[in-house]
Amino acid sequence: MEWRKKDKNFMNIVQTASTPDIFGDEYQDSNFEWSFVELSDRMKQYLHDDMAHSKPRKNLDRPIFYHTLDEPDDTRDIPADMESGHRDSIAPSDMYRHDDAGGSGSFPKTSISLNVTGATRKTLQQSINGWEFDLFALNGLTSGHALQAVAYEIFNQYGLLQKFRLTENHFMRFIVQVEKHYRHNPYHNSSHAADVLQTVNCIINRSGFISLLTDLEIFCTLITAIVHDIEHTGTNNNFHKNSGSEMANMYVVSVLENHHLRVGLRMLRDYEILRTLSNEQYEDFKFMLTSMILATDMSNHFLLLTNMKLMMFAPIKGTSRIRIKRLLMLLLHAADISNPAKPWDVHKVWVSLLCDEFFRQGDKEKELKLPVSPSCDRNSANIATLQIGFMQTFTQDTFDVVDKMLEKEIKYAGRIYYPFTPWQECMIDNTIKWSGRWKDLKFEQINDLLMETARSRKSIQPSFTKAPSGLRSEPLCCWPFRKPAKDVDVQAVLLSVLRPEEKESTVGEFD
Repeated sequence: MEWRKKDKNFMNIVQTASTPDIFGDEYQDSNFEWSFVELSDRMKQYLHDDMAHSKPRKNLDRPIFYHTLDEPDDTRDIPADMESGHRDSIAPSDMYRHDDAGGSGSFPKTSISLNVTGATRKTLQQSINGWEFDLFALNGLTSGHALQAVAYEIFNQYGLLQKFRLTENHFMRFIVQVEKHYRHNPYHNSSHAADVLQTVNCIINRSGFISLLTDLEIFCTLITAIVHDIEHTGTNNNFHKNSGSEMANMYVVSVLENHHLRVGLRMLRDYEILRTLSNEQYEDFKFMLTSMILATDMSNHFLLLTNMKLMMFAPIKGTSRIRIKRLLMLLLHAADISNPAKPWDVHKVWVSLLCDEFFRQGDKEKELKLPVSPSCDRNSANIATLQIGFMQTFTQDTFDVVDKMLEKEIKYAGRIYYPFTPWQECMIDNTIKWSGRWKDLKFEQINDLLMETARSRKSIQPSFTKAPSGLRSEPLCCWPFRKPAKDVDVQAVLLSVLRPEEKESTVGEFD
C-alpha cells in the first residue's frame, strides 16, 4: 500500500519467529499493517534484562500518606547530557531509579493526609466521568497531585483493586512513585497523565463501551493511561534523533514511547501490581500495554487511523478480542490528543502549557544548532493556525472514527449504544475562537488569553516539601485531598468540575 512505502519507519520493526501471530484474526485479508506494535529483538532483550535484574519490593501494603514527598532530589529533572546528545550521557536505565537501595525503608515518606468532607468526594465522583471535567480545578484542591486523586477514584469506581487483590496502600504507593517519575515539563507531566486517564475513562464509560470489556482490559487501559508518558523528556522523538541522545541510540523507532513502555513495565514489576495475574493474563496485559503505548507515537497516527478505517468498513466475523484491543489502541491515542476537543476554558490552558514546552525545545535546538522542529520556533509560530491545523488534521478525524467504531462494536454486541460526541461542539467552538479574536496570538500574550475568563495561569506541578516536624502522620482514612486554603470558595471550585446538568442537583450538598 502507498502509505507503507512512504514510511520506512515501520519496516525497521522485526517480528521474531518466537512471537505468536497475534494479528491472525478475522481481518487477515484486509491488507492491515500493524507492525508498529511489534517489538524489535533489541527491545525485547532490554525488557528481558530489566525483568531478570529487577528485584520485587517488600512491604507494599505498609500505609502511606499522600501528596508531599520528602526527597528534594526529584528524579524528573532532565539530565543535561541526555538532552545534549553526549555519548557519555546517562542511560535510560539509570534514569529509572528508586529512592535508595531497597528494603522496608525505601519507600517515600509523605506528608499527613487531611480529612475532607464527604461532599467533596461525592462531587468528584459525580464529575469524574464527564467530558467537561476541569483537571486544573482538581489540581488546585490537591496541590498539583491530580493523578493520585483521579487514579484513586476511577479504580475504586470499578472495584478493580478488589478484583485484582490490591490494597489501597499497595496501589497508591505505585501511583505516588509513577507521579515522581513524571518530570517537571510544562505539558508532559503527571497532570497530562491524569487528563488522559480521566478522558479515556469518560469515553468508555459514557458510550457504554465498557460493557464489552473484560476486567483485565479495563485494568490495562487505565494503567496504560497512567504510565503512557512516564519520564517524558519534554522534547520529541525528532529532537532525540537529531541530537544523537543516548535514548535515541537505545531505541530504533518510537524512541520516547519505547522508553515509556520499558519504565512502565519495570515499575509494574517492581511494585508487584500484576502479581495476581496468571501467565496467560500477564502476556495478554503486556501485549495490550505495548500496543497502546506505541500507538501514541504521532508518527504512527495515519497508519493507525487507516487501519481503523479499514476495520470500520470491513464486515465483522466472529467475536475476536483482537478487534476490541485494536479499538482500545485508538481510544488511548484519541485521549492523548483530546485537548483541542475539550471545552475552551480547559483547552486554552493546555495550549499555553504545550506551547511553552514546544518553544523551550525550539530554543534548545537553536542553541545546539539543530534544525528547529515544526511548531517549535517561538518567533514564527502562529498559535491559532497551529491549533486549527491540528484539530482539522488529527483530532477531528480521530474522534469521527472513534464514534463510528464504538457504535459499530456496541450495536454488534447487542448492547445499547449511547451517542456521546461532546467533542464535536467543543471543536467547533474552539475553531471559532481561534479564527476570531485570538487569530494573531503570540506566546508573549498568552496571559491575556488565560485572563479572558479571569483565570490566571497557575503552576500544575506538585510541590515536594517536607511534612511539618512534630506532626503525627495518619494513614488515608477518607480521601487523598489536601484541605484548601480558608479563603478559597470551595463550592465554586468544586462546581466548576461538574457537568452543567449536575450543578443544580449538587448545590444543596454544600449548605
